[in-house]
Order: sequence, then C-alpha cells, then structure tokens
Amino acid sequence: MAQQQPEENYHHGGKLLQRLREIFRSLPKWGRWVTGISAFLILILIVLFIASYFLDEPLRGFMENRMNSNLKGYSVGLPKLHFQLVGFSMTLKG
Repeated sequence: MAQQQPEENYHHGGKLLQRLREIFRSLPKWGRWVTGISAFLILILIVLFIASYFLDEPLRGFMENRMNSNLKGYSVGLPKLHFQLVGFSMTLKG
C-alpha cells in the first residue's frame, strides 16, 4: 500500500479549479455573460439576505420608540421584528 504524498492532495484542488476554468472558457461568449450575470445576482441576493439580519434590531428599536412617542398614556413593545431586503417586507411579532 502506497500512501499519497501531501503534495498530491494539495494539487487536487488546483486541478478542480483548472477544470472549472476550462469549462467556463469553452462556453460561447453569451454563455459566459449569462453565467457571470447569474453568479453576480446570486451573490447580491446572498448579501441582501445576510444584511437583513443586521438591520433587524436597530429597526425594531427605532419603530418601537417612534410608536411610543406618538402614543399618550400607552406604550408599545415590539419583541421581535424581521426585515427582508429582498421583498422589502417586514414581519412584526409580539
């Protein structure tokens, strides 16, 4: 039994990237455009999805303070708010 050399394992990932480059370059020009635009749009959606979670707490506090400033003798508490940047919708709980 021969053990694989660590160098072979290291270069295996490089072969995968090389093969992906070959596949990408073999596409027609319009195919490369479609692939690039699709990858860009998917990346934007992922970034928006992650960013929406960082906006939840500041937006919840802002809305709660704004509602309480407009009410006399009452107070509102918003335990949970989730803002979705992709669909521009807001979910209030509580």
